[in-house]
Amino acid sequence: MRTKRSWLVLVFVLALVAAACGGGGGGETTTTKAPEATTTTAGSGGGEATTTTAGGGGEMEMKTDFGVDVESKTIKLGVLADLTGIFSPLTTDITDAQKVYWDNVNANGGIDGWKVELVIEDTNYNVEQHLEKYEKIRNEVLAIAQSTGSPTNVATLPKYKEDNMLFIPLSWYSGWAIPEFDNRLALEQNTNYCIEAINLMSFIKEQGGSKVAIATFPGDYGGDGAAGARIGAEAVGLEIVYDGEGAVLP
Repeated sequence: MRTKRSWLVLVFVLALVAAACGGGGGGETTTTKAPEATTTTAGSGGGEATTTTAGGGGEMEMKTDFGVDVESKTIKLGVLADLTGIFSPLTTDITDAQKVYWDNVNANGGIDGWKVELVIEDTNYNVEQHLEKYEKIRNEVLAIAQSTGSPTNVATLPKYKEDNMLFIPLSWYSGWAIPEFDNRLALEQNTNYCIEAINLMSFIKEQGGSKVAIATFPGDYGGDGAAGARIGAEAVGLEIVYDGEGAVLP
């Protein structure tokens, strides 16, 4: 189990600050001079003040963990993307955008001189392949910069927890908003499917609608939206004439 702390990873990568991440066996260690500290103390009884300078001669350890190479000043981030499956038209563009972003960062000096390298694997929006590809890169990367899919990420979550691995899900599953569910490892973004569906029912009601039908993909992705649709429809008084949660096969 890796020993780095997630909040340090967040500062290190997402806040674009070069920092050290605490690591256990197998990590690398380098040292740097400790800064000098100067203290001035007022003299008693009106006497002269005294100034003391300490530090500067010792060294501070900087520990690193998986995905951080001190010698080459390289940070590796994982990408578990659906590049050939049903969502590939979307995720291919997103992955290309991430590559362009980090290429630009690296071309302009990196993160305080550190370069960022993406380790990209195609998961084909398939749970088994997602698990296999994560297993392949888990000891090579500092964090997961993109991970496609709700069912794939839910299935991989126990391994993320085991590794204390921060990940950015390309998924708007409502579970990512529950700290007890993901141990605060998922960096949630945007409105989740459940809330979007609730809002949609309100919009339909405002437009004069009275009846709705539900048809979704199976699993966590479709189930999340279906749950929101049922909650929203009941709240605003819409009749559900068909509930096809999971009826649409990818």
